[in-house]
Amino acid sequence: MSVLIIGTVAFDTIETPTNQGTRLLGGSATYASMAASLFTDVGVVSVVGHDFDQYDAFKTRGIDATGVAVGDGDTFHWSGYYTGDMAQAMTRQTDLNVLLAFDPQVPADWQSAKTVFCANVDPVLQKKAIQQVQSPACVVLDTMNFWIEHKREAVLAVIPLVDILVLNDQELMQLTGASSIMAALPIALSYGARHIIVKKGEHGALFYDGNQFCVVPAFPIMTAVDPTGAGDTFAGGLVGILDQLDTINLDGIRRAMVHGTLLAANTVQGLGTQGLASVTPAQLKTEYQTYHRYAGLGADIV
Repeated sequence: MSVLIIGTVAFDTIETPTNQGTRLLGGSATYASMAASLFTDVGVVSVVGHDFDQYDAFKTRGIDATGVAVGDGDTFHWSGYYTGDMAQAMTRQTDLNVLLAFDPQVPADWQSAKTVFCANVDPVLQKKAIQQVQSPACVVLDTMNFWIEHKREAVLAVIPLVDILVLNDQELMQLTGASSIMAALPIALSYGARHIIVKKGEHGALFYDGNQFCVVPAFPIMTAVDPTGAGDTFAGGLVGILDQLDTINLDGIRRAMVHGTLLAANTVQGLGTQGLASVTPAQLKTEYQTYHRYAGLGADIV
């Protein structure tokens, strides 16, 4: 079993109503790989600058970072803040730095990965990375509103290469032009993905494959500290469980979505990656059992 993750490794400067941090470890590949590594072997393809000094965060989780190139310049840096219910991140500054010249190269040892997750990054780079992997059993793709707006054709070109398209409800409607989630789902499937998972934040997530639906509620938490990386964490937990499956079926999808939901709940309860980094398999097992009682899903196994 193995999951290859392509995305960004970054420094984040974050301010929320109750907390703030400067040059925190962040990036879509960082959150996703930390989540997936709780379940399977993980390799990351990304780029950092000569200023990057957080390799121990990957080593601690057993994540293979040999595919993380060191570019000529500084590491990608995002600075932003949240107000009110923290539903929307407000960007102060984005310094792409070495990300401008990112050319994903999948190491030979990872070209036979069973599962591939293309986290949020330029869809042209996502496609290039996917094409370097030999017959993966499952390819999962995430995207965001910026790429849908500015590189729509590239997004549409990579979707037919994937098994599961992951995006939030607003991105789904932006992609399809539909005015509701239910109207958008069949349109999105027509673009070539076999399955779609819609992230709905505090309202959970929804799965659709043209015939079957699965709705997973969010895990109730009392205090959210920082929502940065929650969606990437969800997707990382999702692919970590999917990598364990022989075939993608509804029961397996549900279990994967629940684990992703639980890990995302841990992420938002800490600043940056702090909440996610502290999760243990034993803790996750307990939370999984608790979730099933909350959601009325009955007995299940992790």
